[in-house]
Amino acid sequence: MKDATGRNIVIGKRYGYSQQSNGRVQIVTGIVEKINKGKATLGKILEKTGLWGTIQNDFHEESRRRSVNVCHLFPVEDFIIGDKVTTEYYYHREVFEVVGVLEDELVLKGDWSGGTHNVCQVGNYDKSKCKLYKND
Repeated sequence: MKDATGRNIVIGKRYGYSQQSNGRVQIVTGIVEKINKGKATLGKILEKTGLWGTIQNDFHEESRRRSVNVCHLFPVEDFIIGDKVTTEYYYHREVFEVVGVLEDELVLKGDWSGGTHNVCQVGNYDKSKCKLYKND
């Protein structure tokens, strides 16, 4: 099955869609779990909403799955250049900046010495072991 960009949908990758009705806007992303009869089932849903073109909240997790026509889905990257992330390597305590995005890895800039040498280095790290840093 093809997504909205004409590419084959990959099970296990994150896709998103948005919809608007009566001034309410909804933006949804999720991991494709299965495809059946032109519809994709999304799990690990992240959603944010708004009114009249203004987003009112950050992404929040939803527990229910969504079934969506595949022609509405766009591929979505979990991380983009400029994001701040933490890694499993430092127990999600050290903050790095994303300076590159590869298929399964992020190129991260920061102090890989664990704070002992106060240096700025660049290294690759597995995407699945990174978390987006929220400066709350």
